[in-house]
Amino acid sequence: MALPHSTHGGHAQKRAVNECELVGSLCEKWRRSKADKRRLETKVE
Repeated sequence: MALPHSTHGGHAQKRAVNECELVGSLCEKWRRSKADKRRLETKVE
């Protein structure tokens, strides 16, 4: 049984949003770790 295009499209769209959120959280973690490193460097100096 073939899936209707509407559900397939909705599923793909949902997956894209999830990937976007995943990348966003990764970016946030990376930015935070970078800021933490900078803070540690300034403490050392």
